[in-house]
Amino acid sequence: MVHFQPIRRPTTAPQAAGSSLEEVGPQRSTWPLRELCKRRLLTDMVGRVRSIMESERQADDVRRQTFAKLVLVTDDLMLRLINNVCSLTELREADVCCMERIQDERQAPLPGIDCMYFLEPTADNVERLVQDLSPDGPDYNSLHVFFSRRLDEELLQELASAPESERLRFVGELNLGIFPYDNRCFHLGDGGEALSAILEDVPPELNALAKVAHRLATLPLSLGVRPRVLFSKRSAGAMTGGSSSSGLGICERLAREVHVRFDEVELQGAPWKKPKGPDEKRPETCTMLIVDRSVDWMPLLVHDMHYESLLYDMLGEAADLERGKFKYVEDGTEKWVTLGEGSDTIWDGCRHAPYWRARDIVLQEMRELKQRDDEIRATVGNSALAASSSRVSRRVSVTVATVQSLPEHKERHRRTDMHSYICVQCVSAIQKQKLEEVGPFEQDLATGISYDGIKGGLSGGSRGVPLWRALAPRRAVERELLMLLQDPELDSSVKTRLLLLFFASEVGAGCEDSKRSLLASHLAPEDRPLVLSRQWRASQRSESEDELLRRRRRFKDRWLDLASRSGNCHATCRFRRWEPRLRHLIEEIVHGSLDRWEFPEVRSRPGGAALFLDSLGSSSTSAIGSSGDGHCVIVFVVGGITLPEARIAHEVSRSLGVEAFVGGSCLLRPEALQQAMHGRDAGSV
Repeated sequence: MVHFQPIRRPTTAPQAAGSSLEEVGPQRSTWPLRELCKRRLLTDMVGRVRSIMESERQADDVRRQTFAKLVLVTDDLMLRLINNVCSLTELREADVCCMERIQDERQAPLPGIDCMYFLEPTADNVERLVQDLSPDGPDYNSLHVFFSRRLDEELLQELASAPESERLRFVGELNLGIFPYDNRCFHLGDGGEALSAILEDVPPELNALAKVAHRLATLPLSLGVRPRVLFSKRSAGAMTGGSSSSGLGICERLAREVHVRFDEVELQGAPWKKPKGPDEKRPETCTMLIVDRSVDWMPLLVHDMHYESLLYDMLGEAADLERGKFKYVEDGTEKWVTLGEGSDTIWDGCRHAPYWRARDIVLQEMRELKQRDDEIRATVGNSALAASSSRVSRRVSVTVATVQSLPEHKERHRRTDMHSYICVQCVSAIQKQKLEEVGPFEQDLATGISYDGIKGGLSGGSRGVPLWRALAPRRAVERELLMLLQDPELDSSVKTRLLLLFFASEVGAGCEDSKRSLLASHLAPEDRPLVLSRQWRASQRSESEDELLRRRRRFKDRWLDLASRSGNCHATCRFRRWEPRLRHLIEEIVHGSLDRWEFPEVRSRPGGAALFLDSLGSSSTSAIGSSGDGHCVIVFVVGGITLPEARIAHEVSRSLGVEAFVGGSCLLRPEALQQAMHGRDAGSV
């Protein structure tokens, strides 16, 4: 028997009135991914089975006497999805009495109980289903089978020819195959396989690509909308002339597979063609953009100073990204605590805030708790002035102890203590890795804009800083890089990350081999091959001068905007100038300025199934609108998505008034890049 292990993820928090874009919690969504997946499981799957059972019970006197509960049988992948979005209580309330894995030896807990299956459509699962339908299988009354995506025709015929196939009451597709991290971010849990394939420029097998396409398509299918599908022409395979047999990049191949999947759904009866339910909401338009990790390596190299990203980046094994848990020492005992569980208002407010703002929020919470306790003591003491001093003291102590023993009061104290502990650990890690020095230099490399250059330009009181003055001088950059690499107190892993960032930046991209070798000599011997590898150099995208110019201007304007809104806050201007490229791509999709030459659209020819690429005519896409709940943008990153990119999905949704979702092959921590280059996969889930 499989025990439930509910995984609680961060929930969305309402935007505080008057708060700025940079300092609010997660943005609410019309279609929150976690709630969407939960509804698909509990309503579309469990609810449908209960409806079938109820109709049979009303029509059959014998069935009316049978047990009204359900057994849920699943495989490891779908078990992970169920645990990700549903709690044990929610499943029990839906009449699911137990859950088991299909590969385990099983017997019906009660004779005549119905069984519901939620499975990946694999040959192994179908074979086990056929065994369950044999006379020697578990004594289930009826079987209701839901596959996460389309089942091949051959496997369907194999299932239909099972010995007791008449016990199959339902066989269908649920079309649910994504793992929501939060309400705007999802992944497919590939464990870093796609990232390694991109670095090695090894094309995936066609069957593996089709599986990814079918799982990715389940998100728009769950939303009830067919998206237009765009892709990056410059991707693994395509960047080096195409190592795949088809000569197409991985993004184009995946986009074609996704498009074919939607064509199949059109023939079967697409959900977007069905009438809406009375309370059903569907996006008016949807755009899906498929890119690979080479579109932006910076989120895996720059130390992002926002609370959630910093926590999972800096605190190592104490932070479990897969389960959303943190190892916290309480009363001398180590405990795993779920971040964002219940009414954790601190996490809601801190999660996407810079760590110094998070620290202030925690300190304010501590002050409020202390003030509350002091007010209770003062109130009780004033009401008992006529009593003796000893009696007053005892009464105050008892009252305070009673209040502090209340569950909600204890939980609030525990959460505050935990976040205080996290802040202390983050600050300690920042000091240990010298991020006060390294961080601003990383921002210079990632943006191509010098902090000192803009600061000097603003010293005269003028906001207009010429772009040439804001650029990071090459010689100054190389001098500072060498100084950091020669620092004996700086950890080699930090130096490696910094050097990888330098070679990925516009300043260091054209370094000669001799200079690369000289800089790498300052690293630990085991790390030198990483920065000198041809894989890393080949994975870099070359950018035109126009692209570099647009990027510099964008980051310069962001610097000035942050300085204006934060009152020239020193930390904000030094540590928050860079932002992931996914933000710019989503904004360009919304405003209709996305380059159609670099990101063409896959379409079907009128009257035929053949595909063609729409990159003719206008050099940019059409705008989708910038307000209301009717517009949806999905960006999928082959190779994995990062937490800074998950954060910008919330920020862009708030600022542009669209529903933005980001996803990837897996959820990546920054360490995943070096581990993939070393041939390990512990940094991704």
